[in-house]
Amino acid sequence: MKNVILIIAFILMTLTIFWMWDQNSELRHDLENINHQPDTVWVNKPFVPKVEFPKMQLPNMVFFYQIDSVPIERIEYVDRVVTIIQKDSVKVEYNELFLTNYPQAPKLLQILSSRDKLSITTFNTDCKLFTEEYQVNYDRYQYNYSDGKLTNKKTSLIKRFDPVVQYTIRPVHNMHDLDLGLKYNTSKFNYEAGLNFNYYPKLRDNLSLDPYIRVSYSF
Repeated sequence: MKNVILIIAFILMTLTIFWMWDQNSELRHDLENINHQPDTVWVNKPFVPKVEFPKMQLPNMVFFYQIDSVPIERIEYVDRVVTIIQKDSVKVEYNELFLTNYPQAPKLLQILSSRDKLSITTFNTDCKLFTEEYQVNYDRYQYNYSDGKLTNKKTSLIKRFDPVVQYTIRPVHNMHDLDLGLKYNTSKFNYEAGLNFNYYPKLRDNLSLDPYIRVSYSF
């Protein structure tokens, strides 16, 4: 019973340390973002979108939204600036370059991205406001959103492998394991293979080496 209590206490202490480390890392990352100054590069040529990837991806769901119409009283064009004056006297100004460059491209309003879902909200030139939801897998595919279309291509096989270093200690029985391997991730199953260096002083004095294969499942 005493050993069980010690194991539970050790697990709780370890999880607490990991949680505090994670919180500290997030705080440090936030501070770096506040103080970070991005590099600025001026490119002396027009922007050309990257070529679409070979496979078109269709959305799983599409949501259309109602559009509120505001009457326009008049439109003025002065010094390369187009001014739209609405009935409520609100003025909206656009530089002519904004209106004439990429005129058929939809206006991107929002992107929401999670591990397996991508949500894109746009307002197109037909005055349709809608959200498209896609199922995505960033481990296996690369994505390209251009001209209102989402395309994808498979990530090369070698780029799907990640090197892994893992150290495990079982303090109650003083057992130590060091794993050096390669991990292959899928959407649910993760496969890993490599070499395990283990040291169990209560069982033997020497360091042992074994190959290992590990399979895990992500819920």
